[in-house]
Amino acid sequence: MLYVISLQAPQPIEVVAGDTVLVKTTFSYKGKAQTVPVYAGIGSMGLLGFNPVEPNEGITQIEVAESVDFQPYEATVQVDISETLGAGTYDIMAMPSEHPEARAIAEDVVTVAGPVSPLAMMLPIMALAMLGMMLPMITGEEEGEEAEVSPVG
Repeated sequence: MLYVISLQAPQPIEVVAGDTVLVKTTFSYKGKAQTVPVYAGIGSMGLLGFNPVEPNEGITQIEVAESVDFQPYEATVQVDISETLGAGTYDIMAMPSEHPEARAIAEDVVTVAGPVSPLAMMLPIMALAMLGMMLPMITGEEEGEEAEVSPVG
């Protein structure tokens, strides 16, 4: 099945392997005339940014004209849904390649029905475990050492 999602006004969809999603995004550009690759992917936002679930992503090329002022452009990127996309709800992100400041994200708009994969269940648990290991490094406390609190003044 073919779905179209505009990142300016996203509507949730439910997909299965073999479906195609056309991701529409807009961005502004100024500078020299060139071909700009525009990327779109399905994945999830994490602590370190967007994590695509490969190969559920695509790239298209947009020709931009030379301009000293920002000019709007629209890009449509085809993303084919593969079997690697396990059951769950995902985000979509699109951006001109090498320009993350112009990215557009729609959260929780793509749902894959079916049983949740073991990997999808493990990811939140692994993130909490990593946070638990990093917390002493962030706070400056070592294992077995208690924090000290004193009143101000």
